[in-house]
Amino acid sequence: MKLAYLAKLNRIIWIIAAVTWASLIFVFSSQSLPILTPGWLELPIIDKVVHACVFGILGIFLFLATKRTWLAIIIASFYGATDEWHQLYVDGRIADLWDWVADIVGTITAVCLLSLYRNKLRERVKWNP
Repeated sequence: MKLAYLAKLNRIIWIIAAVTWASLIFVFSSQSLPILTPGWLELPIIDKVVHACVFGILGIFLFLATKRTWLAIIIASFYGATDEWHQLYVDGRIADLWDWVADIVGTITAVCLLSLYRNKLRERVKWNP
């Protein structure tokens, strides 16, 4: 009984983390670009790395909340699409397909690496000689 309660509490904590992180993404996406962007972030590759990292973190939170690799990837990718669409309506911002691609790549990379790590950890615990 206590273990089931802790598992449910753990899931709720990761859901809260994912919703909080998604809210932060929304807040930053709602800002005009000149206000947000330090000079070094204007480099195209840095922008894509930031997108990948931000959505990788969202993907990790979603994976830990759902325990489903594919579900975390779908939700984070969909949120990335809505984030780009939202930016169409923000002064000084544009929707960029390549930003969305970076969001998806970051999500897939982070979620798959975490999933692989968890599987290896489980194998190690089972094998314990």
